Amino acid sequence: MTATGEIVLFSPRLMYWESMNMVTKRIEAIQTHQADVMLASAYGRRSMSQPVPEFRLPEHELVPDTAYRIVHDEPMLDDNSRLEYIPMEKGCYVTTPDEVLSRTDENTIGVVVILGTTFTGEFEPIEIIQDALVKQNTDTGWQIPMHIERASGGFVAPFSYPDLKWNSRLASVKSINASGHKYSLVYLGIGWMLWRAQQDLPEDLIFHINYPGDGFSADMADMLLDDIRKAVEHFESLSEYSPKAQASVFAH
Repeated sequence: MTATGEIVLFSPRLMYWESMNMVTKRIEAIQTHQADVMLASAYGRRSMSQPVPEFRLPEHELVPDTAYRIVHDEPMLDDNSRLEYIPMEKGCYVTTPDEVLSRTDENTIGVVVILGTTFTGEFEPIEIIQDALVKQNTDTGWQIPMHIERASGGFVAPFSYPDLKWNSRLASVKSINASGHKYSLVYLGIGWMLWRAQQDLPEDLIFHINYPGDGFSADMADMLLDDIRKAVEHFESLSEYSPKAQASVFAH
């Protein structure tokens, strides 16, 4: 994840794929760690919309492996979820299907698998984990989806390993996030979230605005507004971005 406090003021697109035909929907999206927040909130809210036994609410679980870059508690700020870590073992720095299945239950809202771990760059066995998860879902009646963290491999695998199945070709994959800043030539910290279908992203995570008006409309996830405020405060605090400094720059 990106470090807390990383500021991005850029508006990429939030994308859905349906029947392999990409449909784009504009959203004011932002830095990579916020994609993780949106992921946890979206999966958690879908779970909460399902009937639960009387007098019992599920303790949602999101299951990433410890190699999932550097995970802090921010994705769990919705107070409805908790991270269930899968530890790494000596000599093995990717997760295995057995480790995933041993940590999932009826309260699990999603499994996060990474395509290029931070420490070694290894691709986790996404298709094998998916097959095991599908069998478990079939046997138990659960509907645990997968999220793919494209990390460093997402911009390499489609070209170097075109036959590798890790994306929408796997039915359990409901969302993918990508970190453009790993390959430069983009704004610092920029990331994208892709969803299999529009219904996979709860409507209450998006609100509709007209800005700046005159027919120009956009969708903005309200959880990201706080970053805009922080960005303004951040740049105001930097001497090189002060009005006086900017006047000097433009003078040249």
